[in-house]
Amino acid sequence: MNNLALVSQTQPQNPQGTDDSSVFLRFQIDAEISAVFPMEQVQEVVVISPRQLTPIFNMPACLLGLLTRRSRIMWVADLAHLLLGKSYMRDGASAFQRYKVVVIKVDPQWVNQEQSMNRDHRQVLLGLVVHDVKGSVQLSKQAIQPPQGYFSPEIAPFVRGSILQDNSMLLVLDAEAIVRSSRLQSGLMPS
Repeated sequence: MNNLALVSQTQPQNPQGTDDSSVFLRFQIDAEISAVFPMEQVQEVVVISPRQLTPIFNMPACLLGLLTRRSRIMWVADLAHLLLGKSYMRDGASAFQRYKVVVIKVDPQWVNQEQSMNRDHRQVLLGLVVHDVKGSVQLSKQAIQPPQGYFSPEIAPFVRGSILQDNSMLLVLDAEAIVRSSRLQSGLMPS
């Protein structure tokens, strides 16, 4: 199976009862930048071959193609290219390379909820190719600092905040903002 095993890297920060922590998926956008998504926004993590993607022409450069997974079709985007304008994977990509894909899920407001009885099929899924997946981590919600001009204008709309853990800064990304990005919206909006 191609799923990455996700393991908890830390113990709960408040085991006595008043738990203000949540579980996040930790990953590397590129070799230098670490980020997290709340696990509520993560469908799964998979490792795929580039051959599993169906390229679509005349789409934004950050969109790598379409992936069929569990009877669902989703776009797959290069997260580093989308957020930072650079891609580590296009240079020297080979048929033997494997992509680590974080599949995020968002409940779109544009879908009439009465039309679909299956909650999973109302959600928009988007695969995001990342440099590496580190696993799950439990973080205090109160420790998340709001973004206050620390980030470049290109990445700021996609960041909910940041948190310091193990002497490194983690970006807390907003899956809904990524899905609604003007860079992607033409390919993701339902027809």
